[in-house]
Amino acid sequence: EDWVPLSVTQARELARKARAEDLFQALRSASRPLCNDELAKELAISKGETSRRVTALVQVGLIRRQPAGRYVAISLRPLLN
Repeated sequence: EDWVPLSVTQARELARKARAEDLFQALRSASRPLCNDELAKELAISKGETSRRVTALVQVGLIRRQPAGRYVAISLRPLLN
C-alpha cells in the first residue's frame, strides 16, 4: 500500500474530511480486521463511501488494507509511541 507522509495539519484535515472518527471507532471495537462490506454495514453508509474514506486514511498511513483471501482486511495501523 502506498502512503505519502503529510504534515500533521494536512493529515488532520484529511481525517476530518474522511469523517474518520466513526470509522476508527468501528475498527477499535472489532475483535479482528473488517472488510469494506462489514465497515459499510457498521457505519450505515454505502460501500462506495466506505471505500473512499478508507482510501483517504490509507494514504496518510492511519489505517491499512491487507489481502485476506477473497477480501481485503482493513485495520488500524499501529502507531509508534
